[in-house]
Formats: sequence, C-alpha cells, structure tokens
Amino acid sequence: AVALRVRWAAHAEPVKGVRVAAVRAHELAAARKDLSLQSLAITSGTTDSAGWVRFSGLPQESVVFLLRSPGRQFLQVTDPYEFALGEESIIDEIRLEDAGSVIATVTLPEWMSKGLEMYDIELIPTGQTRWPSRVSLRGRIEENRATVRVVPPGTWEVSAMARLRD
Repeated sequence: AVALRVRWAAHAEPVKGVRVAAVRAHELAAARKDLSLQSLAITSGTTDSAGWVRFSGLPQESVVFLLRSPGRQFLQVTDPYEFALGEESIIDEIRLEDAGSVIATVTLPEWMSKGLEMYDIELIPTGQTRWPSRVSLRGRIEENRATVRVVPPGTWEVSAMARLRD
C-alpha cells in the first residue's frame, strides 16, 4: 500500500480534492492523442483535507500518478515509483504545479502566404517533461496567433501546421 500527500508547489500547503489515479508507466508511455483517467487508471482516489490519499494493491512494476485538481483542465504526471508487495510506503510530498500558457505568433513570408494557410500549432513534449511523448497539445491559429492556455510543466517543442490554399 502507499499513502501520498499532494501539496501546492508554490507554498507547500496540502491540497484537498485532487483526483489521483495510479497508472502503469508503460501504459502511459504508450498513450496516444489524449489521456483518460478512466481508461488508464489501475485505481484512483481523491485527496482529503490534509492532502492525503491511500492506495493498496498496486502492481510490482513502475507506476506513475496522474493528478487533476478541481477547476484545472490538465493532468499533472509524477515521476515513476516502484512499490514492493506487502510493504507500506509513504510519499510525503508530491508537488502540484501551476500550468503555463504558450502564445505563438506565426507569420509567413509574403510569397508563401499566398499559397499556404496556417491553421494549427502543435506542442510536442520533449525529454524534460513527464508528459507522454505521443500526446501532443494543439492550438488553433487565428489572425497569425495561437494560444494554448493550459500547458503542463516541462519543455515543449512548438510546430506550426499549414495547408495549401484551395
């Protein structure tokens, strides 16, 4: 079994009401397009008023925790953990970090803009994020700008996508 406590990264206060799901690390790594707590979770629970949640019966393999706090649109992914059967583990501090935003301004040279129409930006996680590498985030380009308002912590590569006009 494992008991873990979720705290705000900014001021280390415990966080009540955070949905925490235990997921096999290899299944998260294989996730594509989007993340679903229901389809990936081995088990899940919600933190109490002191920020604690407890799980039992976790597999003897690498497990990550997905955290979603009330009012947030994104999941935060923890580092992987491994637990031994029959042993009680305590993780006193998992830091819940604030999301960032990415605002991209996209321009094309005039000679290209006549034949291309910009439509999306895509954020692809790099090696310095815990986010699954096959799950990208997208933002619609409107008037040469795109905003992705909720971006989990980490480093992201930004790509712009275009299509031929007509």
